Amino acid sequence: MTPFFTERSLLSSEKPDREIWDLLSLNLISEHLNSATGYTYNKAKLNTMRTLYRQSRELFNASENTSLETSPLLDYYSYYMLSKILIIKSQRIGIEAIGEKHGLSFHLDREKPICSESIAISINSKGTFNKLLNSFNRQKSVKEYCSTKINLKELLLHDIDIYDYVPFEAKMLPVYDFRIRHMRNLPNATHDNRVEIRFIGKPTPETFEITKRKVPDLDLSMFHLVDGILADLPGYPIILDYNMDDILPDFDIERNVHGEIFLIPPLQIGNKSLLFYQIEILFMISFAIANLVRYYPLQWVELLSDEKRLWNIRKAIAHARRSFPNHILNYMAEEFHNVLPPGSLKRL
Repeated sequence: MTPFFTERSLLSSEKPDREIWDLLSLNLISEHLNSATGYTYNKAKLNTMRTLYRQSRELFNASENTSLETSPLLDYYSYYMLSKILIIKSQRIGIEAIGEKHGLSFHLDREKPICSESIAISINSKGTFNKLLNSFNRQKSVKEYCSTKINLKELLLHDIDIYDYVPFEAKMLPVYDFRIRHMRNLPNATHDNRVEIRFIGKPTPETFEITKRKVPDLDLSMFHLVDGILADLPGYPIILDYNMDDILPDFDIERNVHGEIFLIPPLQIGNKSLLFYQIEILFMISFAIANLVRYYPLQWVELLSDEKRLWNIRKAIAHARRSFPNHILNYMAEEFHNVLPPGSLKRL
């Protein structure tokens, strides 16, 4: 699972996406970055990260004033630069160690009508995306991810930003609440930690079984339904007690830009079960669309003319413009930032 950072709500004085970029700039000041990580970055790494930040923001700003016919290409290169900042921060390496390759390949099935099902990407053994995979804790070796071919439609169904547009197909579940409690210092504790998840619905064994069937790829077999905990909150709780050396279920728990919590299962690709975090999902979606824009412009224009086939892709593009920089900010500051638009928060 990705780190579940402490939440911090902030009131934007302008558009939230611009505020996110300003906060990201603040966190690239050496005092903030060194404080968050406990590691002192040398001048060369700091200058590299700041240069990548300025380049990515220029691309982002240019995209804002460009039509959908071209903007996904600028968006991708903006995210590509931001990803390198995160890689340098998490792996403490220089930019020369990342290399020039993107780490993904693009595939288009020209025998099918142009849509999310005819577009796919595959993961290469070297490049920026491979380094991004290595930046997070995961149960499986990154080598198991290489040479895997993934359909764009499958990626979109794991994108929490567009859940509301595909609720019956989406490969994820919204939840009310999630927390990890440290139990080892409590009297009579039998385990080091407890995972508590509160689902939407009434607390009965039947509703728990229905929840598990909604997303069969989501491993909830180790959890059990309980009564009496978090009784003041809505929904029903399930718990899992574990020690530090236990193998936890292979799923991700993340917030979207509005602070809503989702459980996301691994992608089932042939006989492989591979977990991707949201920032990786968004990177792959953006790469796929950018390559279609750049190398297959006629097919992209054809897709733009068909709103039914374009709908989820267009929504994913729009939401990623806010959520991708937000993910980078969260990982850089090691704190979840919920940036609210003007007027939505009042100080008491």
